[in-house]
Amino acid sequence: MRFAHPENLWSLLAVGALGVFLYLSDRRRRQHLGQFVGSAMLMRLNADYSPARAATKLGLVLAALVCLAIALGGPQWGMQTVRVERQGVDIVIAMDCSASMQARDVKPSRMDVARRELGQLIDQLEGNRLGLVGFAGSAFAFCPLTLDISATHLFLDQLDSNAMPVPGTSLGDAIRTAKDCFPAGDSNRKIIVLLTDGEDHHSDPLGAAKEAAKAGITVYTVGIGNKNGEPIPAEGGFVQDEQGKVVMSRLDEATLKQIAQQTGGKYVHVDGTSSEALAPVLSAISGTERHKLEESLQRRGIERFQILLGLALFLLAGERLLTTKRKG
Repeated sequence: MRFAHPENLWSLLAVGALGVFLYLSDRRRRQHLGQFVGSAMLMRLNADYSPARAATKLGLVLAALVCLAIALGGPQWGMQTVRVERQGVDIVIAMDCSASMQARDVKPSRMDVARRELGQLIDQLEGNRLGLVGFAGSAFAFCPLTLDISATHLFLDQLDSNAMPVPGTSLGDAIRTAKDCFPAGDSNRKIIVLLTDGEDHHSDPLGAAKEAAKAGITVYTVGIGNKNGEPIPAEGGFVQDEQGKVVMSRLDEATLKQIAQQTGGKYVHVDGTSSEALAPVLSAISGTERHKLEESLQRRGIERFQILLGLALFLLAGERLLTTKRKG
């Protein structure tokens, strides 16, 4: 025998404690009664009372409670093969790893806030199939679609501005690479979550969004940073252009809103002040129709708690039918 929920067996201690309490209470009641009524009178009053039957009734109740406590533990014996189907949504997360993500208009930096927000989102999307794309001037699939969220977390921790060899920000490449992560010919609804500061360097992101929409992909865009602009930290100061001017990185909300609109998604702005910034994205994904992700055969124990429940009901019925009167 094995138990599906062995932690519930601690309730047996409560049953044992109840039994001790009832026994001591009955003994104390008898002692107090003996102090006020003589033994001869007490015997006359209890002429029809059977202590053995009373003890039996109490034993039946306690035995029923024991059966219920064991049933809570989920007893199993014997094995059966069952077909298990997992349903969910295919989701690819594309994260901007360009140098501009080191800007500190959100604290401690855009990259740190992005990694934190995505880590929380991944935990909340457990049960769905997740993939991860990192991009800067080019895009690369770091983690293929998988049901293992620990693998997704592992690759997310490795994403930073040093992970991508080509500088710049190519939103179009990110969308196209994320699109290629989905199974070919799959007609089910698919989702891309694109987190970036929105600065694109001539990769035609709106064209890529149209391609995604034709493939049945919804893109949720997440803009991080602000529109006023922020210098990009570099060794010894800030990143400068060819004329020696400090480069200002600005959030391009207009492009991100257009990408979301063209694919039927939503745009969300992250400023680092809210711990639930991606709640609208999570809510929208939760409302997406689910489809079969995986089907497998598993060996599982056969639940037998019904037997103990039936036995508990039988014992309680016996307790109700049994009286404390002596026989004839």
